[in-house]
Amino acid sequence: VDKSLEHTAIRETKEELLGDYPWDEIQIIGRATTVPSIKGIPVTPIISVLPHDLDDFDTEYMKKIFPGCEDEVENVFAV
Repeated sequence: VDKSLEHTAIRETKEELLGDYPWDEIQIIGRATTVPSIKGIPVTPIISVLPHDLDDFDTEYMKKIFPGCEDEVENVFAV
């Protein structure tokens, strides 16, 4: 059992993005408004930043950092 929604979000991020990332560096910014999922389950989006130097960013580099769990992630991208 997670001790907060933020801990749940970090755990889910680890499970879905996979990758060799220093997960303790995730910076939680805040929460968005809780909304129902397609199945009616309440979902609270947690907004966070995963700091990473993307000076030489390209799609293949991003896939190496965060390969993504094929069962749960269609696409990994950066903003």
